Amino acid sequence: MTTRKTIKFIRDYMLGMAVLILAPQAWAAEYYVDSVQGNDANNGLSATAPWKTIAKINSRSFNPGDAILFKRGGVWKEQLIVPSSGNASNPITFGAYGSGAKPIITALDAIPGGKSASAWTNVSGNVWYMALAADPLRVFLDGKEYGRAQTPSAPNSTLRFGYDSTAGRLYLYAPANPASAYSTLEQSAARTHAMRMSNKNYITIRDLDLRGGVISLELAESNFILVENCAIGWYVGKFGILGHGYGPSKVCLNNVIRHCLLDSGSRLRSPYHLNPEIPHDGIKLRYGCQNWEIHDNELYDWGHTAIYVTSESGYQTKNNKVYSNYISAANIDYGRGLAIDGPDGTCFNNEMFFNSVIDTTCRNQINGNHNLFYYNIIAGMTNVTHMANGTAQGISVEGYTGWASHHNKFFNNLIMNCDEAGIKVWGYTGATDKYANEFRNNIIYNCGRNSKDNYRNIGIVIESHATVKDNIYTNNLVFHPDGITNVVNYRGTAMSVAAFNNQNGNNGNTIMNNLYGDPRFTDSGQGDYTLRADSPCIDAGINVGLTMGMANVPVPFGSKVDIGAFEFIPVPQPPVVQRVVPE
Repeated sequence: MTTRKTIKFIRDYMLGMAVLILAPQAWAAEYYVDSVQGNDANNGLSATAPWKTIAKINSRSFNPGDAILFKRGGVWKEQLIVPSSGNASNPITFGAYGSGAKPIITALDAIPGGKSASAWTNVSGNVWYMALAADPLRVFLDGKEYGRAQTPSAPNSTLRFGYDSTAGRLYLYAPANPASAYSTLEQSAARTHAMRMSNKNYITIRDLDLRGGVISLELAESNFILVENCAIGWYVGKFGILGHGYGPSKVCLNNVIRHCLLDSGSRLRSPYHLNPEIPHDGIKLRYGCQNWEIHDNELYDWGHTAIYVTSESGYQTKNNKVYSNYISAANIDYGRGLAIDGPDGTCFNNEMFFNSVIDTTCRNQINGNHNLFYYNIIAGMTNVTHMANGTAQGISVEGYTGWASHHNKFFNNLIMNCDEAGIKVWGYTGATDKYANEFRNNIIYNCGRNSKDNYRNIGIVIESHATVKDNIYTNNLVFHPDGITNVVNYRGTAMSVAAFNNQNGNNGNTIMNNLYGDPRFTDSGQGDYTLRADSPCIDAGINVGLTMGMANVPVPFGSKVDIGAFEFIPVPQPPVVQRVVPE
């Protein structure tokens, strides 16, 4: 497990670089909303005459340049549907006023009928059920979240609820009728969204706390949306933010998500695999998302993927940049950091870089075609306890379920302390060909720590299969701190890095100039993964066309490119002063 000091170092290093400064802004008209003192009969044009409800906002139309401001400390158990668009010069802003906590807009609410004793039927013992039209996704009893039973009709004292979608029944564990056994019975999906927009453009969302729902924030076929300094996804059932188009010609363009906290609020460890995982993705860019920037966010405890870029046939998800985000899933049983997926020609030219993925349990899954994954830090991955197979590969290239997996580039990543291999290229029946992918200048350190797949102490795994061929592996450094030298498994055979280089040309692969040796981090115990002056990584990389590395250090900083996520910067030495002795 990566230490808290390591997490703090990387988080401070990556996210502490940027400070969001918002200049004062004058809007065309300002509308104020106060959940306690407001009144919808007011004109809403001042903090002394605010509106009260989101329903009032949903029923209005607004002009470009308007601002709708929610009072800090307020809570709205409603669903905000953005009614109007701004324009390029004058976006419409949804924000906050006053002092205190961010305004909360939440879809978490009471289970309808849950407090009516007649709604419940006793099955046997402490198991009860009631009719419920839709899956509650997450259930909170007396304010505490409880897990979902594997058999819907058999909850217990630990996994206290189940949902039978065929019968439309919610099952609960309770020592008496749930209406009296619990003071409050709540579900995350009382409303489908906290906030949604469809076919809207030029909207700014700032300083809000969007909670619960199937989706906390949905951007459907909406363009030039800025989301900044928000908290999104607490108590949500599936997606923190979901962006997508609707048809092959319908897209979702030029949106920015920055300086946000996306925390699912889930702290449960299920003893079995939920399918689908709940909560699901922190940020999901689905079909038709193009030219997005997702940067300088923190994402915690997402049950599938923190940031997922994907597409499907007939759409294009392309030219998106995901960078400088901090991701962790230390408190749940199943969670990955980053993923890219899509059939051939549908998910391409996406970039993920400068991200820190710390203490997760499921492989970073990079497929699609012509995508770039570079200068990322992946550390502290552990296998999912309840799954028989290993899940904790640092970077995984699979081509599963028909996804493309070619011409992707993996440059200068630092992958360390993973239970499974740092890099794995898979081959199995039904997978597409993995070819023309490039793995260059990566450090793979102390991987295969606790493998379930018989790859103990192995840093790189390249499986023996007809779909795995014609890839490039050059100038990577692989090291095990215990001095174990057989750290590569090439097509079923464990071997040293030198023997791996000797496989050059086999199966169409280019395998050259890979190194084995201690990378000599400055102070890995304190989370400092910069290079010491005696590191074998210095000037041992190959130029891959990148010009800027971590912390905006030019690449190369010296005469040649370094291996790993940090270019070596020499410490300036004081000049040598020679003493002149008079004759």
